Amino acid sequence: MVAKGLEADGGGTDFLDQSDGTWLAGSDLPLGGLTLYLSIGCKIIVEPMNEPLTIGKVASAAGVNIQTIRYYERRRLLAPASRLESGYRLYRLDALQKLRFIKNAQKLGFSLEEIRSLLQLKSGPAVSCGKVREKAAAHARDIRERIERLMAMEKVLVRLVATCQKRGRTGECPILASLESEK
Repeated sequence: MVAKGLEADGGGTDFLDQSDGTWLAGSDLPLGGLTLYLSIGCKIIVEPMNEPLTIGKVASAAGVNIQTIRYYERRRLLAPASRLESGYRLYRLDALQKLRFIKNAQKLGFSLEEIRSLLQLKSGPAVSCGKVREKAAAHARDIRERIERLMAMEKVLVRLVATCQKRGRTGECPILASLESEK
């Protein structure tokens, strides 16, 4: 949503969100964290952003670089809405939402293939939320197993570090010797 402007009007401080027809109180307006102080007689017009976005604007808004967007295009996670005659990519607002989805899923440790699967579930009209829950639960189990393996590795490394006296030559190093063993 984009705030298009303020108009003096003599009305109250409730506003129509034209994207879905709901009324918003002045304090509930989606202005990206800004505080809006309205006096009596002002109203804000909130309209959906319909104009296409260039790759640079999408990258900046999503907090990624342009090469990341191109990579996601090659991996078929994202597609430009259209291209200008000059070859510039143009994107709709849903591309920005998809980029945020991808980045948030990556922060939770999902691979790009898992993200592709989640995006397919998201766009599938007849898919239940239970399928998404199953994938998230399986991913949580995988993370738990990785944590357990990492903790076991840490325990071994701590023991090896404790055996090293830091005095001898590398040929006598217990850490290096243990890496050569058949265990």
